[in-house]
Amino acid sequence: ARPRTEFAELHAPFTITGGLLKTSDTRLLSPLLRVQAAGKADLVKEDIDLRVEPKLVSSLKGQGDTMDRSGVLIPVLVTGTFSSPKFRPDLQGMLKQTLTRGLPKPEDLLKGQGIGKLKELEEKAKGLLKGFSFGR
Repeated sequence: ARPRTEFAELHAPFTITGGLLKTSDTRLLSPLLRVQAAGKADLVKEDIDLRVEPKLVSSLKGQGDTMDRSGVLIPVLVTGTFSSPKFRPDLQGMLKQTLTRGLPKPEDLLKGQGIGKLKELEEKAKGLLKGFSFGR
C-alpha cells in the first residue's frame, strides 16, 4: 500500500496585496489532528512569518467535526525563507495556553479508549514530526 496522509477538510482563505499573502483562518481537519494557521508570506522576497497550531485530539472525526476539542496544542512559529524555513515551538504561546486553560488530563484526551489508543496516538505524532528541524 502507498503511504498517504488523510484529511477531511482544508480551508485556506487568503488575500494577496502587493505580493504579500495574508491568512488569518487557515485550518485542516483530520482524524486525531486539527491544525490552524495564521500569518503572512512575502511572495517577492520569499519570506515566511506564520504561526501554526497543530492539536492532537481524541476524535477520529474530520469533516463536520469541531475545531474546539480538548487536546494537546503545541504552537509552532514558521519563519525564514521559502528555501530555508525555520520551525520552532512558540513557548510563550504554550505558556499562555497553560496558564489560561490548564493542561488537559490524559484520561480526558482518550476518553476511556485504553493504552492501545495512547500508543497509536504516539506513533501518529512521531510520524507528523518526522523531517521537521527545529532551528534556533
